Formats: sequence, structure tokens, C-alpha cells
Amino acid sequence: MPALPASDPVRLQAFGLSAVLDDGRILFQNLDLSLRRGYTALVGRNGAGKSTLLAALAGIAAPAQGRIERCGPLVHLPTEAGEASAGSVAGLLGVAPALAALDRLAAGLGSGEDLVQLADRWDLRDRLARSLDEIGLSGLSLQHDPRRLSGGQRQQLRLLGAWLADAAVVLLDEPSRHLDADASAYWFQRYSGGSAAVLAVSHDPAWLNDAERILELAPEGAIEHRGGLSRYLDQRQRRRRAGLDALDAARLALRRERRDQVRQREALDRRAARGRRAGAQANQSKLLLDFSQNAAERHLGSRRAALRERLDQRGSAVSEAYARADTAAAPVFLGTAARQPAGRRTLEFAAAHPCRAQPRQSLSAVLDGPVRIGLSGRNGSGKTTLLRALAGLGPLAAGQARAAVPALWLDQDLRLLPTDTGVLAWIGGGDADAEARAALATRLALLGLPGDRARQPMATLSAGERMRAALAGAAYRTPPTPLLLLDEPSDHLDFDSREALIGLLDAWPGAFVVASHDRGLLDALRLSHRIHLTDVSAQLETIAASSRP
Repeated sequence: MPALPASDPVRLQAFGLSAVLDDGRILFQNLDLSLRRGYTALVGRNGAGKSTLLAALAGIAAPAQGRIERCGPLVHLPTEAGEASAGSVAGLLGVAPALAALDRLAAGLGSGEDLVQLADRWDLRDRLARSLDEIGLSGLSLQHDPRRLSGGQRQQLRLLGAWLADAAVVLLDEPSRHLDADASAYWFQRYSGGSAAVLAVSHDPAWLNDAERILELAPEGAIEHRGGLSRYLDQRQRRRRAGLDALDAARLALRRERRDQVRQREALDRRAARGRRAGAQANQSKLLLDFSQNAAERHLGSRRAALRERLDQRGSAVSEAYARADTAAAPVFLGTAARQPAGRRTLEFAAAHPCRAQPRQSLSAVLDGPVRIGLSGRNGSGKTTLLRALAGLGPLAAGQARAAVPALWLDQDLRLLPTDTGVLAWIGGGDADAEARAALATRLALLGLPGDRARQPMATLSAGERMRAALAGAAYRTPPTPLLLLDEPSDHLDFDSREALIGLLDAWPGAFVVASHDRGLLDALRLSHRIHLTDVSAQLETIAASSRP
């Protein structure tokens, strides 16, 4: 997208914004931001405060400090969909009041308030019909219950509703959530080429590849990057290497300090011994000898304290460098019974299709062992329905799909996890003896949930940490679950958490089926099979082991 002239008016401006959690943790501070016409992407680690920032800019939540100036109407599309309260497609689109006003005016029963509500949108029904046709939902009744649509179809309607509002400023939180690749690309092109000032929280490459402006949210504020995703990732990788180099340097300095201190302490001990021998041989009064000995001991104590302080400083430098650097180790599933032997039956499909009673092609197969299956298809093709059927939570439109081993279905929001319990207590550490709790704590640490992170309420964990908790539960709860069914697991994940998810699944000793629109994620998982769904067919592809990454 070409750079906008400096004369383009500012649509929204923030000065010195800060956000602080109830526990006192600072999300960001002293943040300045201005939005003009055009598209800006907002990225940052999970838990950095991106949704909090959007809510503050929209006027929904007040920042801890700072002020915001808005010019023109604003639309905020949060991740929470609210389909249950929408009641109808028209309600989800936000046009139900305008359509009712249009009907009253057409019947000659309208009022001045109806004219204000309609705001000259006399062609609203025709505009809606054209828009629904463009996104593949032609013929959809405006009275249809949105809860009967797929997650991707509902998200397209929410994006369409925000677009139809014709706002000066649009704030989008994870706009590609639930969308297939084609739909995601379509909506990025539409919003990035529109007349509004758009700020979108996203880690989807489709919304970042061509973004000329990317803001990275950090505790110290918003860091601006220009040049699209590839340049941002290159800068991020350079920062990561610099952080690791700083950590290596801090560790080297600590090792040298320890070696030096061994020599210096030995020298101090030798000096103290010589002093004691010299005092014992000297012809001095006992009072003078005691004074001299006390003075020497104070001097030695002062020198030893100075050495301890230097060592503590070097240790603190290593801790600070470690906190800044990306030091995540590969996850290890230690001692779990969730392993799936090669000859054990895992999945059975019999003339199966999730949403078409008489499909052109159905799925029939028997799969054994630790299979790794990628499930893909456009919105509405039945991916979630197939996963739910494998979990025993619902039927298919045609045939049967069955898991032959215990299966755990992980929905996009990980609703199975408790919010007020720690991972250690949830898995069983609260009722186990001290030795068993220690063993479980070690296993959680190997999965990236060390110490206090394994004990604090799961509602306070990041999205990536909650995914670790879910997989830890599948591995170590009783009974273990050798088959994972994951529905769009990379939704909401930042770049680091996505990489951690790939590492977790790569280390998983059992089987899994992963439904995802993220082609890069599926390509990285060393799949054994792929299932591709359309609304009329289901195809299974076996991937030769030698061709896996």
C-alpha cells in the first residue's frame, strides 16, 4: 500500500497511555499512537495488552493514565463474538434496527427517528445481498440463527457488519479468527484498501505480509516497524540473536568471576593464616593482639562481602539477560502412558462426511499407531463437526467417524481448562504425596511450565501456556489421552507461542488430528496423513515418511 501524505488528517490519537493489571503488573506505559487513513497491524506477545489497548482506544475501558482523541465514528470488533445474543444474521451484522426502519418507511408507518436510523441507506437490502454473495453466503436469510453457522461464516458476517458501518476508525481484534486462507486474504484486501483508519491485532501472515506499518506492543510502548512481515521478522531475529549473544556474554562473565573468586578467596585465606601466625609469634600485649585480630577479621569480612556482591551482580546480569533472550528449550514428555504403539487401532472412518448426507466422495479408512493428521477445508466444510464426532460429541451427516482410543477434544478457546486452578493441582499434584508432586512439577517444567507458573490460576496464563497446560493434562492426568483433537490451535497465538506449539506437538508421543487454516503450521508438524474437506467431498492423503519435513 503506498505511503499516505502527511496532510492526511489524524483519525485517532493517543498520548502517554498506560495499562496496569490488578496485580500491579504493567502491560505498557507512555504509549503514543496516531492513526490516519490506511492499515496498521498490531503485534506483540500473548498477554502484552493488545486487546486492552484496543478497548481503551474504543472507549470501552479507561487506561491507567493518558488521553485519547477521536475524530469521527469508530467501530470496535473484539474477539468475543456475542452470536448468542444476536438472534439473527441481521442482528449479527448490526443492521436489524435499520432494516426495521426501512420496512416501516416502506409501509408508510415511518417516523423521523426511522429516517435518522436509516441514514439514507435506502439500498441497504440490495447492498446486503451483493455483499453476502461476494463472501459465498448468497441466499442466506437475514433471519437465520447465526449459531447454526460455522465459526468462519459467523466471523465473515461480523467483518461485513463492521465494514457496512462506514466508520472513520476500525479496530479489529484477531480478524482472521476461524477464517480459511481465501476468506482471510479477501478481508485483508478489503480493509487495507478502504477509506478508514484500520488498526488490526493479528499474527496471521495474510494480514501482515503486505502491511507497510506494523506496531509491536511492548512494556515500554509501541515500537514501529516498516516494510511488512518479512522485514519485521528479520529485525526480530536480529534482536533474538543479540539477546542470546548478551546471555552468552553474561554467562561467560559469571564463570570467569567464579574462577577469579576461587583464587582471591584462597589468597585471602592464606593471608589470614599468615596474619594469625605472625600475631602468635609477635611480642605484643593480649589487648593489642585482640584488636589487631579483630581489625584483620573485619577487613577480611569486608573483602569477602565485596566478592559476594560482585558474584551476585554477575548472577543478576545472567538472570536479566535470560529474561530478555528467547531461551525456550524443546519440550519433553517424560514418563507418560499416552504413547500410541504402532500396531494399536487409532481411528476408524466408514463412508463419513460431516455435513453432506450424500457426498460425492466420503471417507473410509482404518488408521493405526501414532498418526499425525492435518485437517483442512474452507469455512463451513465441517472440520469442527468431524472433530466433535471423533470425540464422541455429535453425529455426522453421513457415515461414522470413531476414535478407538481415549481422545481429548481441544476447542479454540480451551474451555476444558479450569480458570481458578493451577496446572499442578488440576493434573493431580494437590492430592499426591510430596515425591509424586515433585516428579509432576519436573515434568511440567520440561514442558515450559516451571515453578510458580504451574501453580498460579490458569486464567492468568498466556494462550501459549494454556495450550501447554492442556497437553500436559492429556499426558499426565488419569487416565492419559493418547489422541489429541485440536481445532485451530494457533488462533490467538503470537509468533513465539506458535513456535512453542509446533515444538509441543512435534514432541507429543501419541496421535493427533489438527484442524487448521494455517498452512505453515500443518507443514511443520511432520504429518502422516492429510484430510481435505469440501462441502461435498472428503479426501484422505497418506504422506510417505521420507517426504515428511
